[in-house]
Amino acid sequence: MFWAVNKYLFIAARPVVAFVLSARPAWLPGKDAHVCSSIPCIHHAELILSKLNWTVDPCSDFETFVCSKWKAPTNLYSHATFLERFAIDAWFNYFRTVFTEGTRRLAVGAKARAMFEVCLTNTGSNEVSSASLLKEFMHKRKIPWPDDPLPGATPLGVLLDVAYNWRIGIWFVVKSFRAPMQGAKHALLFSPAREAILFANYMEEAISAEGYIKYWNKLHEAYATYPSRRNDSEVLRIRQIEHDIFHQLGSVLQDKVSVPVQYPLADIANITPGLPSVEWMRELNKSAEVPGGYAPTDLISTNNAALLQTVDKVLRQHSWHDLLLHISWFLVQALSPLADRNLLPPGKNNWTTIDRRRRLCASWVERSYMVLIRSMIVSHLTDSKTREAIDGVLKEVKYIAQKKVSNLAWINDDSFKRTALLKLQNTKAVIWPPEKLLTDEGLSTMYANFSRNEKSLVAFWIKSLEATRALRDKPEYDEALTFPLNFNLPFFTYDYILNAVFVSAAALFVPQYSGQGPKCMIYGGLGFSYARQLVKALN
Repeated sequence: MFWAVNKYLFIAARPVVAFVLSARPAWLPGKDAHVCSSIPCIHHAELILSKLNWTVDPCSDFETFVCSKWKAPTNLYSHATFLERFAIDAWFNYFRTVFTEGTRRLAVGAKARAMFEVCLTNTGSNEVSSASLLKEFMHKRKIPWPDDPLPGATPLGVLLDVAYNWRIGIWFVVKSFRAPMQGAKHALLFSPAREAILFANYMEEAISAEGYIKYWNKLHEAYATYPSRRNDSEVLRIRQIEHDIFHQLGSVLQDKVSVPVQYPLADIANITPGLPSVEWMRELNKSAEVPGGYAPTDLISTNNAALLQTVDKVLRQHSWHDLLLHISWFLVQALSPLADRNLLPPGKNNWTTIDRRRRLCASWVERSYMVLIRSMIVSHLTDSKTREAIDGVLKEVKYIAQKKVSNLAWINDDSFKRTALLKLQNTKAVIWPPEKLLTDEGLSTMYANFSRNEKSLVAFWIKSLEATRALRDKPEYDEALTFPLNFNLPFFTYDYILNAVFVSAAALFVPQYSGQGPKCMIYGGLGFSYARQLVKALN
């Protein structure tokens, strides 16, 4: 959907195939093996070998030899390559191990584990109270589904509220930063809501299999205060609005060229003519509060100008009433499975009921304990020497990139070359939590106000996000709170505004990485994926 499967697999598989045919020395210091002998390495080699098309002569058509037997996945991650899907499956399968192994090193992980276990074992008696909590949550957002929105609700205000305060990106994801430059106290970075777009695509297919009106009525029975329902034509009209909106937002994800922009709020109308500065400031001060409020000098940034342009366009295409109905309907679809496991339609992915439940639980637990989950994974899978070795590989990739730019004969502008080299030099790889957040003491301090004893997943989620918001007032957690969610693809993303490559902790699994593999595995996995994003610094 979003990437060309064959091309990506050809590039990603090539170094591994080379390794299978000719093993290299192990890359970690102290390794003595000169061949692929560890279990993870052998399994990865077998995966690659099983997908080679031996009916084709690799000397005459190497791409067909490597790629033709790989089949694109058909589930929620249908946009992904097979290797990305393989890694995502490994991530979700490993998630429960995070708690059984990770809590031995980091006892504070018991708080996240309690939320995960409650999610898996939620009983019918808790579903009633959970539904009440969700209805209260929706009412506070002034969008009490299936009722009409309440007076005072605005589409931009609700979107900002759920993205900024509750980590639910519907049209966009928002990250906040403090004191980015002289004259500005606050900056907000807007990114596409990739997960919401994928979820909407999944739900479109899954609900169609069940029947759209039937599914709407099922949720109506769970949440409606009054028995009267919207007529079928109205329901289908809301569905069409949602489809059109996510189609436009999905087009932003497919842009081959992103144009990063940054505007002070005073000039934001240059990119969102339908949303003048005064409207942005009013909605931000109401729904995404910061100490002292927003000023005209504060900054709005995005890695792709098309995102804010599309948001502006969609807000002008539909009435506020219709947009709020769409937003409330999306939230009910996304949140209702937290209260009742039977409200997530099975779709066509052939997952078992327990498998779907585990994936749902893992994703919502990580939203609530994002830094803790990353720290537990990193501390379980790596030690300080391993992290230093991985950092060394990424630094070497960056050094090679700088060297190649320095030697480009066709760049005659020395000023441009110096700027490019300086930008590459300053590009950060964001993968490890700060050292103090890899200790039980540091994490216990950070998560001191998080609950460990709630009766339902919904209660855990609400309490944890309320506690997370309080962490914004503590500068020592600023960097950690910008980490991406690990279950989101892609695993590697370059941020034009921050000049950083963000790496998911899920990339620490085969096929991206194996600490017991030879050197070509690290360069063909983590190293290659990092390099693909690093070159965007020169875009």
